[in-house]
Amino acid sequence: TRGTRTEAKNANGRFKSFESRIEDLKKFKQRNGHLNISREEDQSLFYFCHNVRYSRSNPDKFKGMAVSDDRIKALDEIGFSWAVARKSGKAKSETSFESRLADLRQYKQQHGHLNVKQEEDGSLYYFCQIVRTGRNNPSARGMQITDERVRALDE
Repeated sequence: TRGTRTEAKNANGRFKSFESRIEDLKKFKQRNGHLNISREEDQSLFYFCHNVRYSRSNPDKFKGMAVSDDRIKALDEIGFSWAVARKSGKAKSETSFESRLADLRQYKQQHGHLNVKQEEDGSLYYFCQIVRTGRNNPSARGMQITDERVRALDE
């Protein structure tokens, strides 16, 4: 929906294009080292990311933004996280792929394997499940496993 708080305007007072928002995300990542944007850090980008995720997972309900395959690819290429995790009753915050990968490496170091049991670490177990689904079925909805992520998983 045009003109809502979720859309940013450029210097000419016009609404920013999707490509311009991608550039904003790249600049944010360069400055902050991540794309886990909180409302407090940048309200406009926070809502843009929220709308992109919602539009992708609910294409019939959200008419404000079309998330085409090209747009998904552009977001994947900059490391955009499609999943938003809840942390023990606190407000929603993103858990980056990289931090979950670090958790997985730590688990392997402690246990000598990557067969994470739900009883041991439910969150990491769930992460492994969605990674496996994304890797084995790339056309499925959910986490997109880019070539970069496959390389990181194989290390």
